[in-house]
Amino acid sequence: MIAEVEPDATRGIAAMEPCLEIALQGMVVIHKQPDWEVDGKNRAQRECDTEEGPPALSRWLRTILPRSCHPVTRNADLDYGFLHRLDVPSSGLILCGTTLSGLLCLRLQLDTYSIERQYCVWGHGIADVSIREVVANIDPKTVDSRRSYVSDVHGKPAKSWFRIPAHLIVPPGCLLGGFEACSAFIIRIRTGRRHQIRAHMLHLGHPTVVDAKYAAVTACFYELAAYEEGYLHSGCPD
Repeated sequence: MIAEVEPDATRGIAAMEPCLEIALQGMVVIHKQPDWEVDGKNRAQRECDTEEGPPALSRWLRTILPRSCHPVTRNADLDYGFLHRLDVPSSGLILCGTTLSGLLCLRLQLDTYSIERQYCVWGHGIADVSIREVVANIDPKTVDSRRSYVSDVHGKPAKSWFRIPAHLIVPPGCLLGGFEACSAFIIRIRTGRRHQIRAHMLHLGHPTVVDAKYAAVTACFYELAAYEEGYLHSGCPD
């Protein structure tokens, strides 16, 4: 007999657990915490070769959602119902179809732009508030590099819209390495290419903070909490 839920699927994982924010018939909204991977068919194929990686969000779903009522969450060929991705270090809301009808309903809304995706990201430096959009192809150079680049010749079309509601400057002593500044970006994407936001922000000259993959390690912030606190004290301008 196959178990309805798998309470031991995430045993031994130290990362903060995700949270089920909304549960509707055939679809759920999950608050993904940092360090979890929104996995799918590609990871399932890699795991056949015993490749290790960050904890898989699908495993957590299997601990709380019964198999009989949520069959898509066990189907790697359907990416376990996940409609979109967030990078492993990121946190935020993930849409998931747990039945075939729920998945198709969400997919239709996503493909017709009835669902809008917005992100809040910190970028290095003082950004020009007149920045409004980037339209630039995203070219994943190689599978092994796990990085994407802007290319005028290769890659797939990608478009991101930006608003810059705040600049934050931390005085010397608050960060290792001294004086630094960053900008808050509110980002809306038209397409969903791999690492699109990170590649477009690097293209703008304001790579995402605490991101050694797309910015020099020496440019990473060691106390991002200081920036978050400043943003909260400023009233979270939108």
